[in-house]
Amino acid sequence: MVVTMTAYTIERHNVPTKELEDFVRAEGPELYKRFGQTFSFDSMDLKVMMDRGLFLVCKRNGEIRGWMIAFLTKSPLDTNIKILQQQSFFVIPDSGRTAYHLFKKFIDIGKEEADHIITMLTSQTNIKPETLNKLGFKELETLYRLEV
Repeated sequence: MVVTMTAYTIERHNVPTKELEDFVRAEGPELYKRFGQTFSFDSMDLKVMMDRGLFLVCKRNGEIRGWMIAFLTKSPLDTNIKILQQQSFFVIPDSGRTAYHLFKKFIDIGKEEADHIITMLTSQTNIKPETLNKLGFKELETLYRLEV
């Protein structure tokens, strides 16, 4: 009997790579569809996202399966406080523990580089509030969107 181990790797990107651009081109339309195609896929700028803070990619057995994008900023209420705030958390269906590894790395980096970590639950997230509470998160606010 042969047992194969699934290998997960997390990469932090500061510049777009061809592999990442190909992944975004292939998976971006599905992500946009999940959110009602509110945004223009053609206006996505990977470099801007990478410049603003944190762009993590998780590979499963060498293949990109998802990303975690978060902005690292100073708090407007106290510029001595750094906040790592999730912007986009996307994993291809049937990607095993990709989401777990990305979220864990997001928290680890936040503990090293920020004073506060802010995450969110969306209609497309399968993380439960109880899970966030167990990790030490406290509910901060409820977000609403009005398209104008």
